[in-house]
Amino acid sequence: MKTNILFILGMLLLFSGCKNENNTSNSVQNTPIIIPIEKQNAQPISLTDYVDSVKYIPLDTKDENLINHLTKVFFVDDKILVVDGEEMRILFFDKSGEYLYKIDKQGKGPEEYTVLHTVMVDEEKRIIVYDSMGHKLVYYSIDGKFLKATTEISNNALIRNIINLPNGNFLCYTYNLTSEQVGEQASGLWEIDSNGVFVRSYFAYETLYPIVHNYDNSNLQANAKESISILDIVNQKIFHLHEGKLTEYLSFKIDNDRRKEYAGKTYTEKKDYNICINFQEKGNRIFTGWKNTEEGFHTIFSKQNNESILISKKTFWDGKGKIPFGRKLFIDNNSSDILLTSFSGTDILEILEKENLQQQYRKQIEKIIAGKNETEILEMNPVLLLLYIK
Repeated sequence: MKTNILFILGMLLLFSGCKNENNTSNSVQNTPIIIPIEKQNAQPISLTDYVDSVKYIPLDTKDENLINHLTKVFFVDDKILVVDGEEMRILFFDKSGEYLYKIDKQGKGPEEYTVLHTVMVDEEKRIIVYDSMGHKLVYYSIDGKFLKATTEISNNALIRNIINLPNGNFLCYTYNLTSEQVGEQASGLWEIDSNGVFVRSYFAYETLYPIVHNYDNSNLQANAKESISILDIVNQKIFHLHEGKLTEYLSFKIDNDRRKEYAGKTYTEKKDYNICINFQEKGNRIFTGWKNTEEGFHTIFSKQNNESILISKKTFWDGKGKIPFGRKLFIDNNSSDILLTSFSGTDILEILEKENLQQQYRKQIEKIIAGKNETEILEMNPVLLLLYIK
């Protein structure tokens, strides 16, 4: 099914300043592709040329599995794992969205986590929870049973983002501490082994810039060919890590960039201070979201022809009956070709009020809410919208 969508985003993140470690094992390889971003050339865009098909999965709503803040989704065999960042739990659904069971282990015991900061799934299909307050990794089986815990990881360093590597190690990222403050073992991008012991530094920050925290989108994402993509929000770059080799892939060049003037300052009222706040590398495309205090915009980069499109901030509804699309974009997931979003019951009611809604989409939405009254619709769990990227 072909699908047209206009992109919109209004989310904020974080910022800092960075240096590369220049030794034989850790040095950044290759010359990056430089993407110019000139906001005056921004344009509305359709995803027709990028999306093969879409799929809706309404998540079952029961008293014991209400989702307050969907932050991440994993597709593992015939299960869908949904991370609720607010309730600190992992909910399991079947592939049609029917609720199965959950991991809800918040606490201070050996089998529990104090804070569910990051959730990962490894090659053995074990679920790994990073507890940022307890400085530990807690492992569970795919059926929710406790397996083991690793404590005092990375010497109890502050880790903003973490992701498991194919070799069993972990890649750690922290953007708001300098190497002068904490050393290269706890600043920028570094690797630890399965026991939480420092292995190597890839780069460390030495200058801090204004930051805005975004807890919904990670700077670290697994992609195809057993590699990891890294969004360096400091230097406006995207790196690839494969078998211990860090490659600088993309570098964004902003028109009228005044970033260096803001070292050590806050984000507030920096109207010309553009921040790459999130990204998704899916299929042959890399999607990025940008923000300043006045507007938001996106880029879509094609790996096939090394071309990028700058997208202006527009509504999804342009009078041509675009498909229903939720407000929450760029939900992290472990599929290499699915761009994931969701919409709530409130979104559904607003969508059905659109006179220009195409009939095929109206029927699909009406099928999702069949038999529900308005209160039940407003209280229903999110509907996942899967966009299969070419």
